[in-house]
Amino acid sequence: MTPNDILTEIRQLITDEGSTRWTDAVLRSYMFEIETDIVDRHPEAQYHTYVAKISRPTLLAANTDSFTIGTRWRNALIHGVCWKVYAEDSDDVANLNLSMAHKKQYEEAIT
Repeated sequence: MTPNDILTEIRQLITDEGSTRWTDAVLRSYMFEIETDIVDRHPEAQYHTYVAKISRPTLLAANTDSFTIGTRWRNALIHGVCWKVYAEDSDDVANLNLSMAHKKQYEEAIT
């Protein structure tokens, strides 16, 4: 699971395959935010040997090609980012509904 794999899936879900609405930098910042939330709620999500020494995910912030969380959290990460993307435009009722649907899927995926 690489950030580029996740970006591709997210772009398909938000119908922005051409990167016309959201830049990779914006989506990566949401990915980092969601990755951080997952680790805050589930420290065991990090698959490093010494989890106690790592307080926050750092790999996405460094723009690398891997995550500090395991693939079990893939769906949570994807739906979390989609939730954030649609929340940006939540003044539109359709986007508000999409945001809430993705937030629900995110919450279900991290329980």
